[in-house]
Amino acid sequence: MAMNRACETCHQEITREWRESFHARSYVDPAFQRALRKEPRPFCRACHAPEADPLLPAVGWAAESGVACVTCHVLDDQVVSGPTRKNAGTAPHLVKRDSRFASEEACARCHEFSFPDGHARTRPELMQSTVTEHQRSQAAERGCASCHMPHTGGNGGHLSHRFLGGHDPDLLRRSLAVSAQRPSGTTLRLTLVPTKVGHSFPTGDLFRRLMIHVSSVTADGEEQTVRLRYLTRHLATEQQLVGKRVLVTRLDDRLHGRTTLDLDIAERYAKSPLRWRIVYQRVIFPDSAIVGTESIDGATLDGEIVLDSGVIPP
Repeated sequence: MAMNRACETCHQEITREWRESFHARSYVDPAFQRALRKEPRPFCRACHAPEADPLLPAVGWAAESGVACVTCHVLDDQVVSGPTRKNAGTAPHLVKRDSRFASEEACARCHEFSFPDGHARTRPELMQSTVTEHQRSQAAERGCASCHMPHTGGNGGHLSHRFLGGHDPDLLRRSLAVSAQRPSGTTLRLTLVPTKVGHSFPTGDLFRRLMIHVSSVTADGEEQTVRLRYLTRHLATEQQLVGKRVLVTRLDDRLHGRTTLDLDIAERYAKSPLRWRIVYQRVIFPDSAIVGTESIDGATLDGEIVLDSGVIPP
């Protein structure tokens, strides 16, 4: 705690950014606390309160600071940072400069891991797979920080410590280009193109998803839902060892690249304008039947962001 306060004393602008981030709020975030009450696992606390004992509920500074300065920048009692930029000056304390700092491997400690019930599985499966997705993407040569820690600008700037991600509307909207066509009255074609995204979209928590909502627009402006589709990891349970049921991915139709979807529209709406929306949803708890891609479910959301929308005539 004392060392982290020393960091905050000198690096005040970075501290302000970090305090606004979900790294700093990783443990006290209401959505996480709600999930933790349902599944109070040390496995979860280890990443969300890494400065506390994962066997116990985090309290005090360790809970309030979440993923802190010392979590990433202090290893084996040494202050660690990336290579010094030209004209960056000299730190007033010893710093170990390491080109691997903030690498994929470092991020993977909390952003890629297997389901914690490996003892009940004959086939291991990743619960989060962001780093593997990145390695398979066209952005594999760029580090995670290139998108999630953009430079604040100027010679005196630094890498942002707000850690932009799934809560940032601007970043999410910049991450997807959408075009809509209507080849026939009963078909809506949506082409979804992730832009500058170095992993599947969405990534991270296994319940996050894109909702595609299509409605018919009447002459007086009223809407009626005609199609609903979720792009996500569609999960189910199966028994792999006797007496043990585990979650497995039955279908992963998240965006892994350019994707074209032809959505069938009922004949009775063939002559009606259609409004479409692409919505990014952060799901805390799915309902008990999340394998289907069509039905309205009872998922509990942490929040949602409309990424794009439009109206297309008959």
